Amino acid sequence: MDAKKIESAIVELSKETKQNTKGIKLLDGRMDKLEGRMDKLDGRMDKLEKTTNNLSIEVLKQNDKIENMVTKKEFSEFKNETMTRFDQMMVILNRLDQERYFSFEKVKRLENEVEKNTKEIREIKTVLNIK
Repeated sequence: MDAKKIESAIVELSKETKQNTKGIKLLDGRMDKLEGRMDKLDGRMDKLEKTTNNLSIEVLKQNDKIENMVTKKEFSEFKNETMTRFDQMMVILNRLDQERYFSFEKVKRLENEVEKNTKEIREIKTVLNIK
C-alpha cells in the first residue's frame, strides 16, 4: 500500500508539476511582455528627460534675456530725458533761426545803404568830375 500511495502521490505531483509548469510559462510570457513595455517606457522617459533638459536650458536663456530688457519705468525715464533734450535743442534752433533772420535783415539794410552811398558817391564824382 505504501508503494501505491507513493506512486499515486508521484503521479499527482507530476500532474501538479505539469500544471505549474504551464502556469510558470504563462507568467514568464507575461513577464516578457511587461519587460518589453517597460523598455518602451524607459525609452519614452529618456526622451522626456532630454526634452525637459532642453526646455530648462531654453528657459534659463530666455530668463537672462528678460533680465537684460529695459523696464517700462527705465524706458519712460529715457524717453522723458530725450524729449527734454529735444526741447532744449529746439529752443536753440529757434534762437539761431531768429538770429539768422535778423542778421539777414541787417545785411539787407546794410546792402541798401551801401547801394545808396554808392549812388551818392557816383553823383558826387560826376558833379566834381572825378573818375
